[in-house]
Amino acid sequence: PGRLADVRLVGDRIVCRRGDRELAAFEGETGLVAWSFAPPSGTLNPSMAVGPRRILLQVRGPNAIVVLDAADGGRVAEYPQADDAPAWPRPPLPLDDDRALLVVGD
Repeated sequence: PGRLADVRLVGDRIVCRRGDRELAAFEGETGLVAWSFAPPSGTLNPSMAVGPRRILLQVRGPNAIVVLDAADGGRVAEYPQADDAPAWPRPPLPLDDDRALLVVGD
């Protein structure tokens, strides 16, 4: 449940947030959910990078940086952050498949 937001088209899939706690990928041809990701607790920062291979997002409360495989939504990596880590004010800038530039202040 929840409103769809931050819709991104990646290949033949539509990736978007569903409410403030879930990220979902829909098959463009059928409209069926291919996969979804929701943290055990906390919310998702809407500032995220969605690419054809990886998705980089920030979970808030508890704070963590999470990297997902765009094909199946599987967790590739998770990096816990301090409780007072600032929310990303804008989406990360992907530099290549393994690196991204983050802006952590205004």
